[in-house]
Amino acid sequence: MKHTKEMKWDPPLPSVTIEEVLRAAGFSPERCRTGINNWQIDSGDFSIYIEYHEDSGMISADTVVDSIGYEDDLLALSNILLRANEKYTSITASILGKEVILSLIIYDVFLQIDTGKVKLEELIRAAGEYKRNNIK
Repeated sequence: MKHTKEMKWDPPLPSVTIEEVLRAAGFSPERCRTGINNWQIDSGDFSIYIEYHEDSGMISADTVVDSIGYEDDLLALSNILLRANEKYTSITASILGKEVILSLIIYDVFLQIDTGKVKLEELIRAAGEYKRNNIK
């Protein structure tokens, strides 16, 4: 990260591309930025957390769509997750602790504004579709 005389942020190229993806998808990068390589999109009743790891080149976008309770039918939930993983090519559904998470992972060398926008919009649609009130 370079600082100019005015102390403005001179982000690495992938971060600029991520911000262009956000802009193309209708979000303000300045309002979404939570750190040097971190962004948060608030979309209705869920948030999407985007992180860029410069060393590995990995960009991840994750959203929690559900919490698992003791009374939940884990077999039914597993079937829902398997169907989600089968349905989407870029999104992965998983369980971490007691949370159901949808994730999108792409590497910076493959990120382009048009495809990034499509993938981000797919994650937003999938999150809305798999919110708990839609899958019970």
